Amino acid sequence: MITHRGLRSALLIVASLGLALAPAAAGATKVPWSGNAAAVAFYRTAVATTNALPVIQDVQLGYYWLWDDAYISGSTGPFELNWGYATKPSANMVRAQATFLISMTGGKQSWYTVTFAAGPAIDPLELYVTPSGDYWGYLTKGSSQVGCWSHATGTTAWIAKDFTVGAQWRTYGRFSPLVTRGSRVLVTSTYTNVDGAKVTETDSINATSKLFTGSVIHVSRSTKPVYAAHSYSLVETDPTTAPVAPSVTLCG
Repeated sequence: MITHRGLRSALLIVASLGLALAPAAAGATKVPWSGNAAAVAFYRTAVATTNALPVIQDVQLGYYWLWDDAYISGSTGPFELNWGYATKPSANMVRAQATFLISMTGGKQSWYTVTFAAGPAIDPLELYVTPSGDYWGYLTKGSSQVGCWSHATGTTAWIAKDFTVGAQWRTYGRFSPLVTRGSRVLVTSTYTNVDGAKVTETDSINATSKLFTGSVIHVSRSTKPVYAAHSYSLVETDPTTAPVAPSVTLCG
């Protein structure tokens, strides 16, 4: 098995929820947000409303790259998953759409799946992330179900480190004044990612339900490590009922 990743820790906003998690406050009274007070208050309401949902579904575009060998090597064939690159990391990789389906309990993730789809030449790959262990597998051709699962161990042990459960949406960054566009309220915030790059995030929130409907994220160029400026987006379409956890049948 030579399954591997080509990880670029450029902006790991979505390894857990679709929005970056807030860093720990330095003091008891310090909060990780600033800027326009009305925007902060509106955003915090949307965060609380979203965390109360039984399930969150985000479709991310323009962030992940995927290659796999499942068509030739079968259900345990190798794959490579990259993120945070403005252009393809290697010639054989294809831009992948990532769909996060997240089960929420008590305002936090209890488990989730991430399905990566990259066109007809590459088998869709799915990760299943749980508190007790993580799994990966390929969707059966013509189906939305994984045929069999493999533990995220050995050469795929990085999955359990980069995709974890227990997080929730949080509020942080410097917020600009709210912008209303019909039934949507646009909230823009800026912050610095783990590589020191400036990030500008604009979230679209339904004015009535106070639920997120999508986001556009722009990441500036970074020098340590070096990577180009890039952008990506996500669309949120949250189901109203809790999802059923996948049934795990391990590959033989």
